[in-house]
Amino acid sequence: MMGQDSMTPEQRIQFLDLALRKAREENARLRKAVKENGHHARRVERAYDDALLLAALHVAYQPTNRDKVQLSKRRWTNAMGLLKLARVYNCRAFVAHSLAEIESALERAKRIALENPTSYRVRLPKHALE
Repeated sequence: MMGQDSMTPEQRIQFLDLALRKAREENARLRKAVKENGHHARRVERAYDDALLLAALHVAYQPTNRDKVQLSKRRWTNAMGLLKLARVYNCRAFVAHSLAEIESALERAKRIALENPTSYRVRLPKHALE
């Protein structure tokens, strides 16, 4: 490869253009990795698992309150926030009673929560955001 000193101005521009394009691609890849593996993504994944547990208990006519399920306050709150985003829970009771229906709504809510974190956070109480 030619040294940068022996390049014509046009070649140098092309070389720098290529380097810039590679750097932008790498930045995009890293941003995507951070988004997929970041704190919010892990929080939503755990909330999804806990929300499925609560839904399964609800369908089996078992209690879903925090004391009976033995989830920490934070995990229970995150799960309830995702259930609210999925619109299968309305702050007082479940409004959907089929596990398949709840699961598909939770999948949709998980996707929304990952794409737009604010839509998930507004369904959480202030103490859960700290």
